[in-house]
Amino acid sequence: MSRCKYIFVLFIILIPQIIFSQTISSTTSGGEWNNTSTWVGGVVPTSSNDAQINGVVEIEGDNNCRNLSIATNGVLQNRYYYYGYWRYLNISGNLINNGIIRNHPNGGDKLIINLAGNLTNNNICENTRIVFNGSKVQNVSLANNKVFKNDFEIGNSFTIPTAISNIKLTSQIDFKDNTSYWDMNNYSLTLDGNDITANPGTIKNVNDVIGLNSSIFEDLSLTGNVNFKETISARNISIDGNLTVTDTLQNPYYYYGYWQYLNISGNLTNNGVIRNHPSRGDKLIINLAGNLTNNNICENTRIVFNGSKVQNVSLANNKVFKNDFEIGNSFTIPKAISNIKLTSQIDFKDNSSYWDMNNYSLTLDGNDITANPGTIKNVNDVIG
Repeated sequence: MSRCKYIFVLFIILIPQIIFSQTISSTTSGGEWNNTSTWVGGVVPTSSNDAQINGVVEIEGDNNCRNLSIATNGVLQNRYYYYGYWRYLNISGNLINNGIIRNHPNGGDKLIINLAGNLTNNNICENTRIVFNGSKVQNVSLANNKVFKNDFEIGNSFTIPTAISNIKLTSQIDFKDNTSYWDMNNYSLTLDGNDITANPGTIKNVNDVIGLNSSIFEDLSLTGNVNFKETISARNISIDGNLTVTDTLQNPYYYYGYWQYLNISGNLTNNGVIRNHPSRGDKLIINLAGNLTNNNICENTRIVFNGSKVQNVSLANNKVFKNDFEIGNSFTIPKAISNIKLTSQIDFKDNSSYWDMNNYSLTLDGNDITANPGTIKNVNDVIG
């Protein structure tokens, strides 16, 4: 084959790849995704193309692209229909938003984004839902002072949304099943005014958890050494690690009077307030397998010691435990490492369980110390 023929054949082979892999930009006037007049050059993006949105572009049906970037003056939304159908954009690559992602402002249909790559939000993201449906780690980043107002769904058990910045939500995370999880990568998670879970799931490697405006954390597992900040309303939460309460921990308000549980596999340190919801109703029960340190106000219904060894208990000077205690099994031994003052009861599991005062003093202020018969060992001063 001559050199000219070789170049010609190579040119024929590469032309489709160049066309299909090019970035297709919208006009600044925008339009419907499937309309050729919406795009510079009159070519509608497909799953083989990168796309950039520079105006208001509307999704009508089920559309596709590879990577998508939205410019600062760009808007991605569904076309307006009053039916309330879900309209889809499927992105096989990454999504970078410097503009606005939203449902149509007139209501009606909803915009759903199926995303297989990374997500970067530098501005406004408030469409109905973004579904992570990749097959590996999908990095998620959020610019400072921005918030995700869309729901998230972890669409399969293969993908792992992984934070590479602090994350703030006013929305829910819908976990596909109990094997799917979100990796916070030791960044902070802020929930502002909603219930974080649509289905039970796991958030791993979380550091600070911040609750604003009556946010509720329920049916959720957290792993890591977790710091609860601001007001955290917890219902059926499990923490695989240690928990530090900086501000307020309580159950959400429900009027039924049920017990709502927080399970901690590690230690609990309270520097703030642990309580039942001040509007009464349900009660907060903490099942604790590690040590307990109370430096401020502890007045929820009950803390259950359910570890398998010694659990050290300490109380700051001039503080008091106003919660009941339960020794939940015959294997654990609550052991004082400070003087202890109670306005509450100790419920012993059986006559083989005991509390070791370790030669510290025990003060009871205004109640009957035992709900069931039990033993307190190595007590020094007993003050009534």
